[in-house]
Amino acid sequence: MTAELNGGGPHAVHLVGAYYLDALDDREAEAVRNHLDHCAPCRTVADEMVETIAAMAVLFEPDDIARAGEADADEDQEDPPPD
Repeated sequence: MTAELNGGGPHAVHLVGAYYLDALDDREAEAVRNHLDHCAPCRTVADEMVETIAAMAVLFEPDDIARAGEADADEDQEDPPPD
């Protein structure tokens, strides 16, 4: 995947979201960064992705996200067996 991006292969569109969410390893992140430096169509997608991520951050307060995570954890726990 990295070699394809550096070698002028396919666009990095499929990796842009993961890049901005810091979900890529160092080599992949560097390949995406390099690709975005030279590819206007992928930069456009990246700009739109950043706007979407920022909008989502505005919609949800950190405390809301933490509470949602706690609720999910509570749902995952099994009820103790009846006495």
